[in-house]
Amino acid sequence: MVLGLGIIIWHNIKIRRCTMLVDAEVKDNVKRVDTDAEAYYHPMFEYTIDGQVFTNEYYCGTKSIKYRVGEKVKICFNPNNYKEYYVYGEKIPIMVATFFSFMGIVFCLVCFLCEKLFSN
Repeated sequence: MVLGLGIIIWHNIKIRRCTMLVDAEVKDNVKRVDTDAEAYYHPMFEYTIDGQVFTNEYYCGTKSIKYRVGEKVKICFNPNNYKEYYVYGEKIPIMVATFFSFMGIVFCLVCFLCEKLFSN
């Protein structure tokens, strides 16, 4: 539950800081393998701000390729740090936060019920 709330707070801070909207193009999908040997694909976005071109790998990966190379997406970036951005309208951080919050609540309820049932 704490992890879910942490993700929500982190995402809301990012939304407050990243206030400028710009078009970006997907240049690549970088395959990353986690410790469980599961592959995740992170899109590599290219966008131009004040005549300077930025190419950055997105922090949020998915098990299947979500964005096709050449696809245009809108991103919101931080005007004080052009490398900090998020994909406009993306729901994944909120979905992950909701999942962890829900699982935390279920765990707390199970612990509470077990204590009540077996405390005799």
